[in-house]
Amino acid sequence: MLAGGAGIVFLVLAAMNVSGPYTQTNQLVHVMNCDDGMNCTEDRDVSVVGRRTYTTTRPSGASSTESPLTDTNYEITWAQPDGSLQAHAVSNDLYDVAHEGQPVTLRMWHGEIIGVTAGTVTDWFIPKAVASLAFWVTLGVLGAALLAWGLLTRWRGSFS
Repeated sequence: MLAGGAGIVFLVLAAMNVSGPYTQTNQLVHVMNCDDGMNCTEDRDVSVVGRRTYTTTRPSGASSTESPLTDTNYEITWAQPDGSLQAHAVSNDLYDVAHEGQPVTLRMWHGEIIGVTAGTVTDWFIPKAVASLAFWVTLGVLGAALLAWGLLTRWRGSFS
């Protein structure tokens, strides 16, 4: 019965909190499909003030005898209009065209950077609303699974 009760709680929490992130994600889909001439994002021109690459290592598989994998990460830093500096991880393609002193365009949506454009290359980023939606949907699915499991074990127990 504990699983069923937890499932109901998870379902209710998910149902109460999913609508805001869902609405924002739906709006974002329209923004991403928007024609550039329609001005769907707030574009902010900034200047690249720094670039760097660094490597990280991660396990290559289940076996501890395998060599770890090395990933190269790319990052650019730009100066905001208020003078503050902000660094962001970017793709290799964007890194190749975004050099110090060159302008890049930040695609802003609800005060959050959702894209960076340098030349003809644009990198898009996952906004917080999408991550929040994924969390609440996952919690709802977990709640439904727990509820079903609780009901199934209770139903099976009634035949014993």
